[in-house]
Amino acid sequence: MPAKRFTAEVYQGHSDCGVLVPFDPAAVWVDAVPRRIGYGKHEGYAVQGTVQGQAFESWIWFYFHEWRMVLPEDVLDAAGIGPGDRALIRASPHPAPARVPPYRPGRKRTR
Repeated sequence: MPAKRFTAEVYQGHSDCGVLVPFDPAAVWVDAVPRRIGYGKHEGYAVQGTVQGQAFESWIWFYFHEWRMVLPEDVLDAAGIGPGDRALIRASPHPAPARVPPYRPGRKRTR
């Protein structure tokens, strides 16, 4: 399935940084199967990709009426970006979704 490329502003959530995803993964990646993300009752799509060229694995899920994706803190640090910055993102369905660690809220990022 093809990777999607987009630019988004990084926001600070309750405990992690993330971006709003401008597409519905179910509509774009019709063969991708949602899985439990490991947080509450939510289901999402395991993804792999890059942010500012830095590789990451994460989840896309529907929350508060929008598709969202958490960006790992170590990847944000390596890319030199934080809340309020715009980031170039490439994401595609993970080829082995069972190997993507379940989402666990992290600590609030101070920058």
